[in-house]
Amino acid sequence: PRFEHKGLAAAFLGISLPASLLLATQARGLRATVAIGALVALTGGLLLGETRAGWVAAALALGAVAPFLPNRRRLAWLLLGGILLSGAGLWISPSRTGPRLLHRLTSIIRNLDPRLELWKASVETWKERPWLGHGPASYAEAVSPAAARLLGEKRRDSYSRHAHNDVLQVAVEAGGLGAGLLLVL
Repeated sequence: PRFEHKGLAAAFLGISLPASLLLATQARGLRATVAIGALVALTGGLLLGETRAGWVAAALALGAVAPFLPNRRRLAWLLLGGILLSGAGLWISPSRTGPRLLHRLTSIIRNLDPRLELWKASVETWKERPWLGHGPASYAEAVSPAAARLLGEKRRDSYSRHAHNDVLQVAVEAGGLGAGLLLVL
């Protein structure tokens, strides 16, 4: 497949990661070697992709697959190895990629607080018109008063163009009916 956005490509890599992990824990011989190679390649792709989408997809997919992994000790060693490889990748990667990636990882924590406030503002705005919403492409205008109150004027302008959450954005614009359809699809 062709990916127009690096976040979609990274999410695809992240979702593929547990299949390699499962195969690496259950296969023997050549298949296990290929699966471990794929695991390393997928992890490298996630590192070089520099997006949160891939890591979130990998974490969710790993959570879904974890109950099916047979040997907990082997899983622990594989996960530890993956963490060590990821850390090594930060230091081995080109000088511009490593610091940028570290900056992005630390920015996740800093950016989470404004996003939580923005999500609160989105829920408040959705409650104003819960069934049909505020209309297509109206998110920024509709959420602006609540976002200004919760985030302040300066932060509102930099964060409230979109919800940073597809379900909340659709709920504000298309109401509960639109968000329900999105969840069904």
